[in-house]
Amino acid sequence: MAVDDFNGDGNPDLVVSSRLTSTATVLLGDGNGNLGTPTNFLVATGPVGVLSADYNRDGKRDFLTLNGNAATISIFFGNGKTFQVETGLPVPTRADQLILADFNEDGIPDIATANSGIDSTNGNTASVLIRKKGAGLINEDVIRVGTNPLSLLSGDFNHDGHQDLVVANSGIPNFIGTGTLSIILGNGDGTFQTPSTFKIIQPPGNFARSPRFVTAADFNQDGNLDVVACTDDAKGPSFLPGDGKGSFDKPTLISLGSDCLQVESADFNRDGKADLLIRIPPDPFLINLSVLVALGNGDGTFTRPRVLTRDDVFGFAIGDLNNDGIPDLVLTEPSATKTLLGDGEGNFVSQGFFPGPGVTLFHNSLIPAIGDFNGDGFPDVAIADEFDQITDIVLGDGTLQHVLQLYAGAGNESAALVAGDLNGDGKTDLALSGLDPRIGKGVVAQLINNTRK
Repeated sequence: MAVDDFNGDGNPDLVVSSRLTSTATVLLGDGNGNLGTPTNFLVATGPVGVLSADYNRDGKRDFLTLNGNAATISIFFGNGKTFQVETGLPVPTRADQLILADFNEDGIPDIATANSGIDSTNGNTASVLIRKKGAGLINEDVIRVGTNPLSLLSGDFNHDGHQDLVVANSGIPNFIGTGTLSIILGNGDGTFQTPSTFKIIQPPGNFARSPRFVTAADFNQDGNLDVVACTDDAKGPSFLPGDGKGSFDKPTLISLGSDCLQVESADFNRDGKADLLIRIPPDPFLINLSVLVALGNGDGTFTRPRVLTRDDVFGFAIGDLNNDGIPDLVLTEPSATKTLLGDGEGNFVSQGFFPGPGVTLFHNSLIPAIGDFNGDGFPDVAIADEFDQITDIVLGDGTLQHVLQLYAGAGNESAALVAGDLNGDGKTDLALSGLDPRIGKGVVAQLINNTRK
């Protein structure tokens, strides 16, 4: 603990760090030996000490915590009355995925999360956090969807000019075919219509498949957004052609001979047709996790998937790392980050490995975020470290530099993150999902970029 006069009333106050809850607690004194109501602040994992001083020389007292497990320092600047407002936004559970989209069309990106969990109290929802300039929160809309939602995406699926949501509900664990897709049409003002449900029915026996990850593009070039969903089918993901009215036509199988865990789309060979990048789970014949590429034919079909790597891969992201206009790849592997540069013909060349988070036991994915965080014109990479509850940022110089910066995470078990300009200042920020140990519910933390231009 540390003693200081944080509110400038001449009375000593206390700030106490708690290693088990990853919090710092401020208790204001009244000068008579009494302490006021505790105010808790989330810090990185395992704080083992706390210090106070005027760190930014504004005449107000600040404090910092020394976070042993995360190997970071969390700094809280005071304004003479309280401390910087926490940027944590509440959600029902720790989100497995979060995305950015402008749902109320004010030019400021909003946040949507898939809140997994089969209990009806906290999980089985999607949260939409409508934000304002300056990173503040206007409204939170919690939408009931299907069982155990793991993934979501946004797009205009009914041609009304407004952003809609598609949520992949994976269903009851170990019960094949209990999942659905929830289609939630947006009104353009941050509100949404009642979700509709779509089951992925495929032969043999018109069997329902449970989606666990979704991506969208106009794969058949008919002007409507389509979806490709990873499902519990051991044969491969499903292609669902959009009907342009907010639903989908009959799905078809993309043959893999394996289940899939993650799928994303981009034009890897620059032919104007959307291609797929697919991550598959462990296989007794392939030994490790693998990432495959399937080039699109422009009619909703794809070429035979080709293996890019057989390393253990826990997540990937697509971006142009060297600014040559060709999509490149970032793969997260045990304690390492790997980059693959595209050649514009659907092939990729490894650029080596860099330090990264260790293996995660709690999530089946560790998806990085790509953005220019230091403002030098080159994309950088951020990864949520679930174990240490920190954020790893590897700076890019056309590939990736061997430079690692650590920032606080989003409470316990930071699971997912996404990059974007959250406060409209032209800098790339981060939003992370995690678990607030003080209340046992989910939280979305915002890391606002203060890099000087």
